[in-house]
Amino acid sequence: MSINVAHVMRTYGIHGGESQLAQLFSSFSEPGFQHFFFFVYRDEVCQGHFSAIPQLQTETLLDLRSKVFPSLRREMLALLFLLPILQVRLILALRRNQCRICVAHGVQGAMVAWLAATFLRKVRFVYVHRGTKSAQGKNPLFKLLYRPFDVIAGVSRASADSLRDLAPGKKLIAIENGIDWQAIEAELGQCPTVARSDRFVIVCVGRLLPAKGQSLILEAFADVQTKVPGAELFVIGTGPDAAILQRRAEQLGISDTVRFLGDRKDVVCLLGQSNVFVHASESEGLSNAVLEAMAVGLPSIVLAAPGVTECHVEAETAFVISRSHAELSACLLLLAVDPFLCKRMGQAARARVREHYSIAENCKRYAALYYQLISLQN
Repeated sequence: MSINVAHVMRTYGIHGGESQLAQLFSSFSEPGFQHFFFFVYRDEVCQGHFSAIPQLQTETLLDLRSKVFPSLRREMLALLFLLPILQVRLILALRRNQCRICVAHGVQGAMVAWLAATFLRKVRFVYVHRGTKSAQGKNPLFKLLYRPFDVIAGVSRASADSLRDLAPGKKLIAIENGIDWQAIEAELGQCPTVARSDRFVIVCVGRLLPAKGQSLILEAFADVQTKVPGAELFVIGTGPDAAILQRRAEQLGISDTVRFLGDRKDVVCLLGQSNVFVHASESEGLSNAVLEAMAVGLPSIVLAAPGVTECHVEAETAFVISRSHAELSACLLLLAVDPFLCKRMGQAARARVREHYSIAENCKRYAALYYQLISLQN
């Protein structure tokens, strides 16, 4: 008899968290478990992606399309009005599908699962934090939110550590993200051949938001472009800051060599056409984009931030720097003139992903968590 495991999450299309979970559900092979995914709101993009996974069953708790809010505060205020309906519908869904484990991803997922976690004592509940708690996110109210959950987890060591003050007495673990590096390498082998030596291409991947630091990358690239003829910058992703960043590129005089590519399905191929990956986010849970660049074999420059730097080894797989566009441009110039250094760091990055951050290891971590929760029920 299989054990039914529910996951509940407020999704926003296919981004880092959704992509990572899709890989988990597609690759999970531990016998005796059946995954269910409950969307908080209707999300046609993510629903279509997840529905293509044969071993996953999906359901929408509230058939209401919800926009992406510009701030978590507004998101929470809107959610409060709908919370009683969502909480009751999750309880009914867990009972109807006879789920014995429920994993709530993100604060919205935790809010929806809170009532069930409080009253359904035959179900074991896990909260997974997919980011890193900021000072604003350490409000004492979160202690109340996390109280009924049996296990509190983060998707990286930094993510888990950031929850420590909010979960006193709780079992706190890290379930580090993983990626399917074999699939990435197979996809890379199908990409059109573009020699990296033909030009010096810098790439960044992520939603276009102030906290992602793309403005700093533009400033550093403006310095690099004056010294490296033919240098290009690929900016992959969409978000509220798209128009702002495009105007900034025009102000810096680099709009002809910065390519704003939007959301792309060929991210792996674009990484394969690049020479260096740059990540300037202020914090992450554990960035899929960072891991994908490592799997492709790119050297990276990452700004020191929780959940970003722990997957790298300084000066071996990446340069870990402060939030300074001068320091960022200096590292880019160093890599631009030393292709052997690029190759050596890229090879080390690929080896580290294979060893520490494979989707197979991520599946093992989730399976171990499930078995631990089942033992609590017996």
